[in-house]
Amino acid sequence: AEGRELKQQVTDVLAQNAAYKQDNETLNEPPRVSRR
Repeated sequence: AEGRELKQQVTDVLAQNAAYKQDNETLNEPPRVSRR
């Protein structure tokens, strides 16, 4: 169960990262610190 949870966390982080990258390319703004 622990391993699966960790895997889910990694997936979430990767998804956030991808969305964040896309946002950055689209907006071309400085990164916002509180983004959750």
